[in-house]
Amino acid sequence: MPGGIGGWRVVVVDDAVNAGTAVAACLQDIRDQGAVAVAVAALLSLSAASATVPERMGVPFYAAGTIPSRAWPAGQCPLCATGVPFTDPAAGP
Repeated sequence: MPGGIGGWRVVVVDDAVNAGTAVAACLQDIRDQGAVAVAVAALLSLSAASATVPERMGVPFYAAGTIPSRAWPAGQCPLCATGVPFTDPAAGP
């Protein structure tokens, strides 16, 4: 941006937020350039994003909808626990 974004008030918008790692990186870049992050918005909030974004990132979070996440840490994955092997659909049959 010619002249930079220092002093701008910025809202970060994402399609879906789960753990918020992409949003956190974006907020850090914005802040590093001198802008003020005022909120995060998303079409979908997955799992606990509605609570974790404001707590961890210090900005309000607004989502059009919320759905449960189907991602687990490896130790809590129900498929892993039952021995179902990982298959890569892109690898083909």
